Amino acid sequence: EILLVGSGAAKVELKVGSDVDMLFSNGSWYSGWISKWQGEGKAKHSKIAVIDFQDGDRQKVELPNLEVRPAKVARLAPTTAASKDPPNSKRELDEEEDLYAVGARVEMLFDDGVWYKGRVSSRTEEKGYIVFD
Repeated sequence: EILLVGSGAAKVELKVGSDVDMLFSNGSWYSGWISKWQGEGKAKHSKIAVIDFQDGDRQKVELPNLEVRPAKVARLAPTTAASKDPPNSKRELDEEEDLYAVGARVEMLFDDGVWYKGRVSSRTEEKGYIVFD
């Protein structure tokens, strides 16, 4: 089973095994994967997905959903010659890795439900500043 989410060129297929990020009530995004489908959702063209997380947590959620998105590129291995991982292979990120370094491409979900793309322009220890496209 496959669920298409998004529109136009941004349309993405979600299926069992797809990596996703989910927004939790604490305001943090956590990475997981769709482990199975559990039938049709209440909304037209929606499905109930079971999302598993590395810490053992499991969530059932109706997709599409603004609080669930395809996993971000930052979860992919680097493609430099020094890397031992093949290009685009999945790996765990070390805590020391800076996903929001100056110059990093990011997306931010606004109250209007739209994801806006931008680039980190500067940082302090507590805040990052984004210039949006």
